[in-house]
Amino acid sequence: MLEGIDVSVANGKIDWQKVAAAGISFAYAKATEGMGGTDPTFYDNIKGILTAGLPAGAYHYLKVRHGKLQDADAQANAFCDAYIKAGCTALPMLDCEDGGNKEPTAKEWVTAINMFVKVVEARLGCKPLLYTYPGFWASLGKEMQTQDIASLKLWIAHYTKAAQPMMVEPWSIWFIWQYAASAGVFGRVDGVSTYVDRNRCVGVIEDLIAPIAVRINEHVKIDQPSFIPSKPREVLQVGDTGEDVKAMQKKLNSLGYSLNVDGDFGSKSKIAVLDFQKKHNIQQTGIWTTECDALAVAPPLVVSEPVVSNPMLPQEVPSPDVQPVPPVTEQEIVVVQKEVSQPPAQNLPVVPNSSGVFMLIWNFIMLLLRLLASRGKK
Repeated sequence: MLEGIDVSVANGKIDWQKVAAAGISFAYAKATEGMGGTDPTFYDNIKGILTAGLPAGAYHYLKVRHGKLQDADAQANAFCDAYIKAGCTALPMLDCEDGGNKEPTAKEWVTAINMFVKVVEARLGCKPLLYTYPGFWASLGKEMQTQDIASLKLWIAHYTKAAQPMMVEPWSIWFIWQYAASAGVFGRVDGVSTYVDRNRCVGVIEDLIAPIAVRINEHVKIDQPSFIPSKPREVLQVGDTGEDVKAMQKKLNSLGYSLNVDGDFGSKSKIAVLDFQKKHNIQQTGIWTTECDALAVAPPLVVSEPVVSNPMLPQEVPSPDVQPVPPVTEQEIVVVQKEVSQPPAQNLPVVPNSSGVFMLIWNFIMLLLRLLASRGKK
């Protein structure tokens, strides 16, 4: 189970490095409330959360005005603008409670929530978590128990030392439980000087991470570090960033592609992936999967070897400075035989007291030496 906190301007300046060191795994910051603009600490908080290496989420405090439900659409767009600009990485959250919301009916609440969710899903690629608490939600009655609302993950606030919070319909399970705050069960964490909302998430880090559409926006340049899950992703696609993408780009380059190893899955990476999938006869989606990863093996290095007539014997390579000696012809053999039968020439040394056989051998050797010397002069 993951421990997290959520903060706002009420918590003052926060040392996010200390917060992370205290065992906090995720954090949310208040972004917007009604039509009243952005929380003055929002951007600093998101930057601090990301710099500390934590998933950074944002929430909006919904204001439902009786007879002016179009406000929900405007509020959602203002929230999305702030969310994208800050570079948030965790799922968005919609805060639904009674503060400042005394007039609207349950039906107006349902309409406003659905309008807000529709805008967020269209712009951020995901539905927001829904935050509420039992006393307020139950007061709205059974009109809140719709399928659309039930499809949202529940963030329930119930400050108790019990093992589980009080549940509200239409949910049977909770995703995040705010179990401590500034009342009832007091929340404290190193790095925050005030009481702080403490939360538990039943999921893992990957369950909190927002879709790629949230983290990458073509109109906004995010210069703060993005949170990258430690677990390798099984699917990579356009918009993904991080070390997983770098590893993919390196593998493709080893196969002959020319990609910038920048960790950004852009259009060039997609073209390379499509070509790779075509060559391997797999479905051409432009999405890098575990199947692609398994097939991305660089071809073995082939070293060409000299062709020899007998592979069992080494090849003889003559030195460039030495001229090969031509074979002795039959005519030369006849000449040698004739000269051997003649008496020794005057210029050949005579060995005294030699037998006839020894003299014959001696003259033969000297004749060969003379022939070889004469051939060298030609």
